[in-house]
Amino acid sequence: MAPEATKAARATIPTKEFEATVAGLSSGELKLREVASALGIREKLAAEIRRAYISRKYGVDLSILNRLDNAKVMDYDAAERKNTSQIIGSTGSLPIGIIEMPPGLISGGYTDITEGRPMFTVTTEKGVLETTQRGLSVLIAANNASANGGAVEVLHTGDGMTRSVTLSTGSQSDVRKIVEFVRGKAGFGYLKSAFEQGKSHTKLKEIMVIPQDTDITLRYVAETGAAMGMNGTTTGANEATRALIGILTASNEAYGLEAQKLGINARITGADIIAQSGNLCTDKKVSGINMLLGRGVSMNIGVTIPEELVVSRLKTTPAKLHDINYKKNYRNASLGGVVGNNSAVANIAAALYTAYGQDIAQITGTTQTMDDTEVTADGSLRFSLIIPVLEVATIGGGTSVELPKALLKASGLYGVGDDTGITRLKLAEAFATMFLAYELSTLAAQRSGDLTGIHEQARLAGSESAAREAKRE
Repeated sequence: MAPEATKAARATIPTKEFEATVAGLSSGELKLREVASALGIREKLAAEIRRAYISRKYGVDLSILNRLDNAKVMDYDAAERKNTSQIIGSTGSLPIGIIEMPPGLISGGYTDITEGRPMFTVTTEKGVLETTQRGLSVLIAANNASANGGAVEVLHTGDGMTRSVTLSTGSQSDVRKIVEFVRGKAGFGYLKSAFEQGKSHTKLKEIMVIPQDTDITLRYVAETGAAMGMNGTTTGANEATRALIGILTASNEAYGLEAQKLGINARITGADIIAQSGNLCTDKKVSGINMLLGRGVSMNIGVTIPEELVVSRLKTTPAKLHDINYKKNYRNASLGGVVGNNSAVANIAAALYTAYGQDIAQITGTTQTMDDTEVTADGSLRFSLIIPVLEVATIGGGTSVELPKALLKASGLYGVGDDTGITRLKLAEAFATMFLAYELSTLAAQRSGDLTGIHEQARLAGSESAAREAKRE
């Protein structure tokens, strides 16, 4: 590590304590996960020590992190401030500092959904922001041209976080009894009570049963309020499954009391949970079951754009956009074995998920979004998206980190105090609108031949920035 970097890292640290802790890591007497507790939960100091240890062990320069985490980070609400020690401590396992990412403003947020508030992205892909902005300007123009004053339409088709649990039983007879128990009113009520115990906002909606010879998978679906709810759904599903096994394998006396109370008559020889997450949820993977049944928020979003707007703003025609959508997103996608009939929705999804503190791996499901086009009787373009999976939150997880929290507040969508989950649904709608804008603009740019120009502009801008940075160094 360079001397100036070492000096910066130790600027505010007691030298003896710092060096003794690094030495403990180097000798193996202290483990990385033990640093914070050894220092009395001083998270910033622990991060600086881990960083120094990694820098020295591998000979890498991490001095950029010194400059970033020595600054105070201010919340959107000026009355709320958190220092870097609190921020670092809230972000996960073995942190070594904080990083800087460039938030971008999508100006003119679609008023019907974000009530005139701005939307933001965090991405190093300059073209994503510009492409979305162009598409959004077309949506706003279409809205203004609409006779009923609202061109963008949103249809919610589902809302529920899922978790599947797989059990192994002794026989098909036991599987049949479990199916009957779960599908019965008394059995479902019993499992719902076990699922929701200790949870204020996670409520069980339904359980899908999928028998597999002597095994069975239960797919739980829950309402989650303003949270994405995966953790609550996971714990609830496993508690309910244990309760199911408990009552159906209970001793005669215990079973008799519960059975009489519930009005059931089913016993099984035994069952074991073999997968607490049985892959029929399905989490962070492209899947047929989510395409059909949805996960998180599922919706359709569409807009009708007059032909003259398509020609003047997008430099193409409704017929040409319909043609490229079929040939690129359906015919070629089918030939390529692609699941997800869209141009590149993952680009804007990743930028939004990062900005708003979402679980970034969940964009995997969002890539199943389908672009749909139609030329209407009057020659207008009907452009819509079918979005089966949109897993977002306005409270919990990464939304508690300062930048995402600030951006959620700036967009009027922070979920503290939201007991109904309306902020989460509005965030999903806002994201879907940005998806619509991005996909519309991207598809049009490809058909008009502008896509390479957009990428070239982004490349040149990046080259100029790199050249300026090289001169400073």
